[in-house]
Amino acid sequence: MPAPAAAAIPHLGSRSEAIEALGWSRRDAEWIALVCLHSGAFVRSQFCDFHGCHRQYALRLVRRLTERGVAREHPLPDSRQRFCHILAKPLYRALGIANVRHRRLVSGAILFRRLLSLDIVLKHPGLPWLPTEHDKVAYFVSLGIDPELLPRRTYRSPRGAGTTTRHFALKLPIAGDRVIAHFVHTDPGHETASALRTWGGAHRRLWEALRAVGVSVHVVAIGRSLAALDRAKPVLASWLAPSSAEPLSPDEIDQLNLIEDALLAQDHAALRAWGGFSQAVRVAAPLRRRALAQRGAGFGIDGYRTHVSRRLTDDPLLG
Repeated sequence: MPAPAAAAIPHLGSRSEAIEALGWSRRDAEWIALVCLHSGAFVRSQFCDFHGCHRQYALRLVRRLTERGVAREHPLPDSRQRFCHILAKPLYRALGIANVRHRRLVSGAILFRRLLSLDIVLKHPGLPWLPTEHDKVAYFVSLGIDPELLPRRTYRSPRGAGTTTRHFALKLPIAGDRVIAHFVHTDPGHETASALRTWGGAHRRLWEALRAVGVSVHVVAIGRSLAALDRAKPVLASWLAPSSAEPLSPDEIDQLNLIEDALLAQDHAALRAWGGFSQAVRVAAPLRRRALAQRGAGFGIDGYRTHVSRRLTDDPLLG
């Protein structure tokens, strides 16, 4: 009996077809493309939860991957789980990301950062995710954002042959359209909130530019424990600027929140209350502009959410 069909993954587009062309089934090709683009690795529970299937299906997939020599399984640090690392260059080359560093084995902190990144994408597969550096840069340029405002890091060649500049070097998930941009920060187990603050500082000018062109900025913080979220929430709350203008009415706030929640969830049934997706965007736009105008000189985000990954938890209360 085959595993149930996966949720739609619009941002894959035709990418999974390139993996299919290498001899994989459609289901396997979609999963391989998803993992290679966002993390390079996965744990079996992520596959099972996403597909709604028994763990035997994940075991069979891992066997197919390892027997064909495109992946290896390793113990997951500080866990009873194992993770499957996809390392075959032809798969990444087929996706147009042959030089992505997902093929390399990394430290436990970076590994969990990547697994958490995949986890949030699996939780919201319908969002317009931007999985590659090129996708991210192209999105912001399409909005008229100056590329100089994008976070970047310059690497020097170990042989002294020059330098390479990478935008969004941490490869954390970003989803965006002309209404909302979602930025994800992952906490693999830091004991302080300094990493979150540093990351936010690197994005501050970009967020201000997005809000200036009418795109709402939302941050999602995902971690492996309740303690991680306790560290994140005060920082995220401090980034919300206090209102200095006449606030929206309670009914207008409720309406805007309902529309934005429906847009975030890609809940087309709920959006029919406003006449469908396009009409809902038109209704929300003036409300959002008023809400943005009410904000003072705060850090520059319009909302945030926090999430604990139960599949990767290090919290005994959640395991």
